Amino acid sequence: ICYKPNLLYEMLCLIIIFSLEIYQIWAVNFMQFMLHVFFNLFPLLLQLMEKGTKMVLEQIVTTLASVADTAEEKFTSHYDRFMPCLKYIVQNAVQTELRLLRGKTIECISLIGLAVGKEKVCT
Repeated sequence: ICYKPNLLYEMLCLIIIFSLEIYQIWAVNFMQFMLHVFFNLFPLLLQLMEKGTKMVLEQIVTTLASVADTAEEKFTSHYDRFMPCLKYIVQNAVQTELRLLRGKTIECISLIGLAVGKEKVCT
């Protein structure tokens, strides 16, 4: 996969801004689109983790947290897709230089948990 980390980082920043502003207008259709984008983007996560592209990984996790927080219960159907990757980061990002990534991931997991509810998290 060929990508430019700085371009991907900027795109993810724009997704956050866009999702917060546009969601009020197009609600459901927009969230389905955003979740589809993430569904296709998230497989890069493991590859980025192996390459050590911290900046992009941190932004992916932050963007996912923002989308989940905005989507709320609509995120439930995507929970099983993202949670294993997030758990993988928490378990494996133990080096000192990955502390911020691990913290953002824990925050993301918390926001996803709030969005989908304890019934989904506890299953």
